[in-house]
Amino acid sequence: MVDGARLIDVDASNQIVLVARRQSGFGGTHVLTKISLMSPYEREDIGIPFCTNAVRDLHISPAARNLVLFSSLGKKLAILSMESNHIILDYDLPDAAWSCSWDQNSSHHVYAGLKNGLLVMFDMRQTVGPLKILQGLTNNPIHTIHSLSSYSTVSNDKSILSASAYGICQWNFDALEEGPFLIPETNQGVCTSLAYCSSRDELVASYRPKVGMSNEIVYSQPSPSPSHTTGHRVDGCHVAFKKEDHHQFSKLGSAYANIDAIRLPKSTIIDLQGCNSLFVSADAVMGDLILQELPSFRSVQHLKVHKHPVRDVKYSYGFDRGLLSCLSDDILHLFCTKGS
Repeated sequence: MVDGARLIDVDASNQIVLVARRQSGFGGTHVLTKISLMSPYEREDIGIPFCTNAVRDLHISPAARNLVLFSSLGKKLAILSMESNHIILDYDLPDAAWSCSWDQNSSHHVYAGLKNGLLVMFDMRQTVGPLKILQGLTNNPIHTIHSLSSYSTVSNDKSILSASAYGICQWNFDALEEGPFLIPETNQGVCTSLAYCSSRDELVASYRPKVGMSNEIVYSQPSPSPSHTTGHRVDGCHVAFKKEDHHQFSKLGSAYANIDAIRLPKSTIIDLQGCNSLFVSADAVMGDLILQELPSFRSVQHLKVHKHPVRDVKYSYGFDRGLLSCLSDDILHLFCTKGS
C-alpha cells in the first residue's frame, strides 16, 4: 500500500518504482517516493517544492535511468536526479502541465503538454526557456504525449504524438511542416487515453462518446456485457492504429469498451517478441485489468486488482522479463511476464 499515490513509473532494469503521491493529513505535501523492488518495504520520500503542486505526469529517462521528468499543475516542468534526490532543472510554463515526455531519439530534449493546448519543447542544455512553443488545434488540455521512435520519423525530425479530448495529433519539430496534424479517424468521440508501443509503432486510442453523438463505428469485437458496476461508466471504444510513414497511419481494428465517464484512464501496450502485442486497460465495470491481443482485441487475460479506481498502468522491460505495474487507488500491483 502506498498512501496518497496518484502516478507511477518503473525502471525494471534497476528494480525501482517511483510513485507520485500526496502525503496524508490536512494540507498534505506532494512527494515522490522511491520503492526498491528488491526490498519493497525500503522506501525513500523525495520532497518537491510546494509551488510545484500536484504532479500530473511522470517518466524515468530511457537514456539516463537516474533522471526523472515530471510535469505539474503548478505550471512547472522539472527534472530530478534520483542519485542526489534534488531537482536539477526547473522550467516555468505559461499554464498547468498535464503531460510530459522525454525525446526517444535525443536525451537532451523534453516536452510538456499544457492545459491550454500548447505543446512546449525544451533543450536541457539551455536553461533560459523553451526552444519552441506550438499552438494546438484546439484549447483542450493535452493529457498524453508520446515521442515517436527514430525509425518512424524522416531524417532527424523529432516527432510527437499528443492526445486531447479532440483527438490524436502528430507534431514534427525541426521539420518544414511542424503541425499539429490530426490523425484521420482519431476524433470520433472524446479521446480519454493513448497508448503507444515504440518498438512496433502501434498505438491504441480510447474514447467515450460526445454528448448527443450517435455510435456509427463498426467494431472488431462485440459489445461487452456488464455484470456489476463499480463506478460511472459509458459505452466507449478502443481503436488501434499503426504508423506507416511520415504522416500516414492505418487503422488496425477496434472494439467496444466500458470507459470511465469521468476520469482519464491510463493504458499501455506490451510488446511480446514473436507474438502479437497486448493492449492493457482497466474495465470500468468489472474493475479488472484487461489484456487484449492486437489488432483483434481478443481478450487474453483478466487481472484482478484489489481497489478502484485504476489510477495508472505502466509496462517496462529488464533482466529478461517484462513488468506490468498497476496502481489501483493506493495499492501497487506488479505482474511479471517472461520472454517478452
